[in-house]
Amino acid sequence: DACGQPVPWEHCCPWIYFDGKLFQSKLIKAGRERVSLIELCDGQADLATKVEKMRQSILEGVNMNHPPPSALLPSPT
Repeated sequence: DACGQPVPWEHCCPWIYFDGKLFQSKLIKAGRERVSLIELCDGQADLATKVEKMRQSILEGVNMNHPPPSALLPSPT
């Protein structure tokens, strides 16, 4: 509001864009049944493509080779 409300309130409402119940059901299905992305997207190939592109852009530049947790902690004496 200090900047004259650069983003309208309607565009800041996560419930317009995000369905938590749907997300949770898809997450459970993916974890338990190990279904493919296309199945999670209800067979919509264009939607699966968008999700994959989003995943790639989120993970771009992220180093997935983390040292084991024991290497981060000092050894007990």
